[in-house]
Amino acid sequence: MKKVIKIILIIFLLLLLLQLIVTIFTKEYINNYSLKTKKNTFLINEHFHDKRYDIVITDKNKEKYIFTVSHNYHKEKNIIKNVNYFETKNLTCLYPVLKKSFSSDLYCLYNKKQVTLSFLETLDDENIKDFLTQMSKKKLTNSLPKESSKEKFSNISIYKNNILPNYTYLLWNYKGLYIVNSKKTINEKFLSKDKYENTLATLLDNYYIYIDTTKENYKEINYYDLKKNKNYTYKIKDYNLSKRIYFNGLYNHELYLTDLDTKKEYKFNPKKKKFYQINELDSYYVVKDNKLVTITKSKFFSNKVYFDGFIKNEKITDLYKTKEIKYVNNYYYFKVKNKIYKALKNHEKSAILLFELPSIKEWNIKDDDLTVVSDDTFYLYNDEVGLLKLIQSNELRYNYKNICHLWKNKK
Repeated sequence: MKKVIKIILIIFLLLLLLQLIVTIFTKEYINNYSLKTKKNTFLINEHFHDKRYDIVITDKNKEKYIFTVSHNYHKEKNIIKNVNYFETKNLTCLYPVLKKSFSSDLYCLYNKKQVTLSFLETLDDENIKDFLTQMSKKKLTNSLPKESSKEKFSNISIYKNNILPNYTYLLWNYKGLYIVNSKKTINEKFLSKDKYENTLATLLDNYYIYIDTTKENYKEINYYDLKKNKNYTYKIKDYNLSKRIYFNGLYNHELYLTDLDTKKEYKFNPKKKKFYQINELDSYYVVKDNKLVTITKSKFFSNKVYFDGFIKNEKITDLYKTKEIKYVNNYYYFKVKNKIYKALKNHEKSAILLFELPSIKEWNIKDDDLTVVSDDTFYLYNDEVGLLKLIQSNELRYNYKNICHLWKNKK
């Protein structure tokens, strides 16, 4: 009998060890389950990847609610324990109850299309406003837009209460940068003369890289380290750059740039302090659909090549008539007129309307943070805080290309 118990115990421990090994090495899984409440029945699709859970909840009317949970549940399954359902007029909302009482948020369909609370707040509808106020009092939402007074600094106005910790915002001011974070705002001067068009400048990780176009020759690359608040100069010794250079863009923490006169493509790494030529005979580097590939010399120089982050998705283009599409963390972000949407991969028909602004001149996405220039204002959007006004500058009405940047100090 003792021998049998010992064998059973060994088998149990081996199975436990096997399960532990499988869990450790599991990087992705899809899990389906259902929940039944008094008001509704929900089918839940749970896709775990990259330490995140992409959730699709389908109610009894086959309406879908899509969101992502970034909390670390250590690869556990069935992370949704209950779903609260609310309905008013042309609005239906879910509040998922997550495992271990981790805070959730409200996810809503307006006229059967998923929208964010930021968008709902802009609607001139007293019924919806009252509903959102009730939800806020019940503490069922944490991402309603917040009012913030403006503080004047030089020629700009800053919505100081909207400047989140660990976020730094940059605004080119013709001779340098306004650098804005929750602790301080500074005006860092780089140039002796005004540089109106900010084409030869970019933000690469914590380095703001720029070439001083007021100088007669381009023999050096400058970069400002936002972590150290210090400016550096890299002297180009092995190559002669003409004044007809342009920045292709960023890839894998490096800057790519091209000289149209010499027909050479270069790469600059500020962290390693390296600058070198990368093209070989008839082969030049470009980024397509977030991948580095090579094309021929004739094709490369037929037009200027920019790594703008846009990708192709024929389904989104057909459905929404747009080609301004970017892909980050399993979501497609895209612009339709003055609206910004995002759609979970393989759920393009169920795109979520994030927000609408009077005009959208420029927009960028980095990780889960989306920045927008609209009229005279620089905005931030993410799912946690909603849409926030950051900086107001009258200059943005006329000059906005490559002017505003976001750096998040992940520490």
